[in-house]
Amino acid sequence: MKLSFLLSIYLLLSTSCELLLGPSYETKKLNLKTIENKDVKIEIYDISLITSGHQIVDLTDKYFKETTTIYKADQNQLVDVKMRNDTIFLYTKRDDMHFYELAAVKYDYTIQVVPENRLKK
Repeated sequence: MKLSFLLSIYLLLSTSCELLLGPSYETKKLNLKTIENKDVKIEIYDISLITSGHQIVDLTDKYFKETTTIYKADQNQLVDVKMRNDTIFLYTKRDDMHFYELAAVKYDYTIQVVPENRLKK
């Protein structure tokens, strides 16, 4: 009886976590937008966690099939993303967003953050 009780609690917890969190973030990309050229693909999407949401920008090298996150922020902080030649422009609401410069350098790209307050001047 004790064993069946422990087994039922284990099954309940494991299935509850799977339902709440999902099998992976791959299946939970909300508002997905894709920008690509012949070398890289940029995916801009939201993920919704139990207590908060985040905006993510991933850079994928098409030749090596390797994906790296280059930007992560709280919900509604990213306004737009554009790519011109070897520069990725992150249009943000604030100047203090977190982005991963080394990830872009790895792929020989430059990240330029353009805060919304600089756009209005």
